[in-house]
Amino acid sequence: MPTKARKSIKKTAKKAAKKTASNSAKKVSKAAKKPKSTKTAKAIKTPKKKVSNPVKKPRKLSKNSPTLKIARAALEAEMLRLKTRMGLNHMDDSNRESVGDIADAASRQTNRAVMIGIRATEATQIEKIEKAMMKVEEGTYGNCVGCSDAIEPARLEAMPAARY
Repeated sequence: MPTKARKSIKKTAKKAAKKTASNSAKKVSKAAKKPKSTKTAKAIKTPKKKVSNPVKKPRKLSKNSPTLKIARAALEAEMLRLKTRMGLNHMDDSNRESVGDIADAASRQTNRAVMIGIRATEATQIEKIEKAMMKVEEGTYGNCVGCSDAIEPARLEAMPAARY
């Protein structure tokens, strides 16, 4: 190997070593500048206090409170609306012979399936309203089932049978 090539390799190696040494020195000086905590890890630990989670008692409204009167009226109106709608959406279960082709029969069957679904949904809504009416009678209407906090009045106004 020619001597010039050896000298250039040595120069490059020296420069790389100097750079690495200066970078290491900078890191050490940065670490030295950071303030050290005077407390040890054992001194920092404090005994943990046990915090008991008190069970919240649901609020109870008097049976004559205006909130319950408004809620009762809204629930009764919703119940009446659903029952009227269910009566109007009665299904024709007569076994009369239908006139038409297979497409008409398929259409009737689809409509029937949709009506059964609507009636099931309305029956579920009526059950929820009946449960809310029982809560009105107990005086616990408007309390969240999950946490017993008061449900926001705007939510109750929009959904009188809201449970959460």
